[in-house]
Amino acid sequence: MILPNVNRFETLTTNRLLLKEITLQDATDLLQIRSNKSAMKYIDRPIASSLDDAEVLINTMAYNLKIGTGICWGICLKNNAKLVGTIGFWNINKENNTAEFGYMLEPTLQKIGIMTEAFEPIINYAFKKVKLKCLKAFVQHKNIASINLLLKNGFVKSEDEEESNLIYIKKIESI
Repeated sequence: MILPNVNRFETLTTNRLLLKEITLQDATDLLQIRSNKSAMKYIDRPIASSLDDAEVLINTMAYNLKIGTGICWGICLKNNAKLVGTIGFWNINKENNTAEFGYMLEPTLQKIGIMTEAFEPIINYAFKKVKLKCLKAFVQHKNIASINLLLKNGFVKSEDEEESNLIYIKKIESI
């Protein structure tokens, strides 16, 4: 059995994006995103209310990377170092090579293809570098834009739904 390996960060790029490690220097940008009620509308986490909240989240991401249970990238436009979103996977289950997958983007940049562009390198990284076999995205029923994004990127609706969420999965066989 090949165990997932996520303890070294790798910066990724696309035509328009830099997908980079989120550091404490990004705390103000992360706070701006995580305190935005529109951005957090469908995220089942508390809205950040202080720089400390953002720093705690960044330290949690760094810890998850260190112990190999998750990795999260900051999304930046190549022409601007400002953090405009996040994408990654966590809760890696090393017994069955699965993880939870999630993402968020500053609302002013939604619906222009940024998240679609970020999906491909992250999904490839999950399956080819980390050797995961399945990613699971938990999406609220009303989040139609996210559901459509997942479907567009090869995720399929799972039969195993939680009460408040739909579960969309992407297996390695589908890439």
